[in-house]
Amino acid sequence: MSNRKLILRENHHWWPEGLSSHWMNNYNLINVITPNEKTFCSPPKKLGCIAGGHNVILNKPSKFDHTFEGEFDKVDSDFKMVIEVLTEVIKKHLKYNISEVTYYEHSYDNEFLNNLCNCMVSLLVRAPMTRNEIVGIVEAIGTPMSKKDFKMLSAANMIGKLDEITKRLKDKGKFVILYSKDYLFYKSERPTLIKEFLINKHLELNFNKYIEKLFNNIPGCFINP
Repeated sequence: MSNRKLILRENHHWWPEGLSSHWMNNYNLINVITPNEKTFCSPPKKLGCIAGGHNVILNKPSKFDHTFEGEFDKVDSDFKMVIEVLTEVIKKHLKYNISEVTYYEHSYDNEFLNNLCNCMVSLLVRAPMTRNEIVGIVEAIGTPMSKKDFKMLSAANMIGKLDEITKRLKDKGKFVILYSKDYLFYKSERPTLIKEFLINKHLELNFNKYIEKLFNNIPGCFINP
């Protein structure tokens, strides 16, 4: 269990402030588009958070009531460093003679690669999609849950998952950074949400021939036709 003090309505971020702060506009706010096409502005502190989202609280006061928010403290503090290093990678890459599709290998020690992996896994573990999938399994064989039960069940099944997954991935695998000066890489079933999509200033990540060529040029990586 985490050593953090349990605070009932404390905001717990599934999208860390240290990450979303890089998207702030001139007013220190982030422009947000929701899946139902609503738009609004939000400061990083209020974006991507759930009140008590990493708390486990039973129906009656219990010694088992606790918070596991502390499990994400280290990765949240590492995001700043990870982003700084990735930014330097892009700067180094741009110094090369870039043709239509290029691949360059940038070597980094396992400590940084593990930190990068941990940060990425942390986003997956606490994402709303993960919470919905956890509860969806139960709802598929029973009745719909109340908001309180949804939050408690999803939180209880997230405990220890970050550590469990990252231990399996430690010192393994490769990372690929897709970078373009002209395109936004994305995958979406609703490409009309942003104005740029309407005027074809985007490139859907659907493994077209250019992306396929790029991946197949990476040692140890290939895409089946």
